[in-house]
Amino acid sequence: MTPNKKYFKVTAKCGHVGKNNYVPINFAVRAETASEASQIAKRFPRVKKQLWDSIIACVQISKKEYKELLKTNREDPYLQCKCARDHSFVLNEAERIVRIQKDNSHRKAEEVKNMKYRKFMYDLGGRRNSLSLCYGED
Repeated sequence: MTPNKKYFKVTAKCGHVGKNNYVPINFAVRAETASEASQIAKRFPRVKKQLWDSIIACVQISKKEYKELLKTNREDPYLQCKCARDHSFVLNEAERIVRIQKDNSHRKAEEVKNMKYRKFMYDLGGRRNSLSLCYGED
């Protein structure tokens, strides 16, 4: 008895275009569940495996759409490149490359203060831990 395999279109972030950039590629995957299809797609070449959100979407499709997607991927010049250097010749940067949006709202950016201000704050007793490296321990 063979397991019931379904067809999925998994959209993944693919790399070799810079640290903060990616190329979204649709992969055709056969699996029993969507989570299994996502795990299979994460193991494909060029997928950015170090990102926790490397899989953008996973949608169930028909067998006809599955075969069309396989044909499209066979003809895609980005997926036919042999090395990362070839990507610059193949990709049109304005068309396919997407920049990763980073959310740094949880980080508080501290203003850069000059040393005179820092010494004054140190003398008042504020922020002792960060300034003890500059002026020594008491």
